[in-house]
Amino acid sequence: MKEKIVSNIAYSLIEKGGLIVASFLTSILLIRYLPREEYGIIGIVGGYFTFAQFFNLALENIILRDHKDYGEKLPTVIYSFSVFNIAKCLLLSVFALVLCFLLPGFYNNSQFIFGIISATMVLMTDALISPLIVLASARFEQKLVTKLNLVRLSLGLSLLLGLIFFPSLKYVLVKDVLVSFVTLTIWFHLSKRYLGKSPLGLSWKNHFDIKLIKETFWGYSLWVHLVGVVTNFMYKADAFFLSFFVSLVAVGDYTIALTSANVANILPSILGYQNAVALSHFKEKYDRERVTHSFLRFNFYLALVSLLAFIIFGKVYLWVMTGSWGHDHIYFYLCFIVSGLLLAKTIVSPLVAFINICGDVRSLFWRVNVPIFFISSFSYFFASYFWGAKGVAVSNLSNAIFWCVLVLIELRRYQFSFRGLLSWKEDFAKLYRMIK
Repeated sequence: MKEKIVSNIAYSLIEKGGLIVASFLTSILLIRYLPREEYGIIGIVGGYFTFAQFFNLALENIILRDHKDYGEKLPTVIYSFSVFNIAKCLLLSVFALVLCFLLPGFYNNSQFIFGIISATMVLMTDALISPLIVLASARFEQKLVTKLNLVRLSLGLSLLLGLIFFPSLKYVLVKDVLVSFVTLTIWFHLSKRYLGKSPLGLSWKNHFDIKLIKETFWGYSLWVHLVGVVTNFMYKADAFFLSFFVSLVAVGDYTIALTSANVANILPSILGYQNAVALSHFKEKYDRERVTHSFLRFNFYLALVSLLAFIIFGKVYLWVMTGSWGHDHIYFYLCFIVSGLLLAKTIVSPLVAFINICGDVRSLFWRVNVPIFFISSFSYFFASYFWGAKGVAVSNLSNAIFWCVLVLIELRRYQFSFRGLLSWKEDFAKLYRMIK
């Protein structure tokens, strides 16, 4: 079991390493070659699409918890979830059409249409392949996921080089359409050839199980989804609120800080997701607590190193991203955004994974996510109104503090024990064995 978990994490690290490089180079190309107003559009569209997440419900999240209980029913489960996601994509398309009708007129800029369609393509592609990705990860087949995602990243980055010659959101849209088509083609081809055989044992000759959809929706996935919606809102809605009170250029500057901070989100996301995978393979509360302790500690190590790196090298990083010096205001945004992000990922992410697998996700939503939704909305709005981009950046850290407090209060319902959390020597011994 330990070897499989380590293998999953190792391949996730390889995948996210590729994602870091690709995200870094992608950000440089977008920031340097897109007009600042059009780059600001990307941030604003991302803010509006936080509301699209209300429709982007992922039933397949329950696979992490219940995959061992499906048995021969597994093919029907995957097929039913895939059909559900196709219907969800149609709903996302309607949402995108509404935005295409409203936003160009509201902001007096027709380039919003290309940004909206591009974001929709990425969301739909992720939704269609998500059941296969979750199942492969749960079955310790992260190697397959990593290979295919690296192909997707490499293709996207290669095509984005065309932005040097065609610097517009229209070209970004063309790139995203091509990448989505290739990604879907490869995944569906391999799902028949590779996933249809050992070790996952899938077959595509199945029927749609509406009872399964209803039980999964009301019993688990709706609440996990709503938790994820609020989480996504916390990370992306700041640019949305800011756009009401400052210029597109100012939003573009803030979006540079947001994009640059995303690098700090990648590795903690690996540990949070793999924590859930690991927890799904243990039944005893003691074992699950020990696993969560380990991920909390590793998140702390990673957060400390990441924060120091951003503080020390942040201005150099922004120079590489933008091609020029003198971005002290963006550096200010970056430091506070990264601080809030790392605080949430260090404490909130592993503990929420524990509750998702072992606890009551409905209670988590009502007692933690609903309060933090209103707290963050209030802080983003008034900070934008009174202090502009600087106020919104500081709000990222204050919201993360409130979030941590609420999660720790909720965790008391499960008599979660933090005894053994500070086993630093054990971690270094494990790390030495892994490296060896």
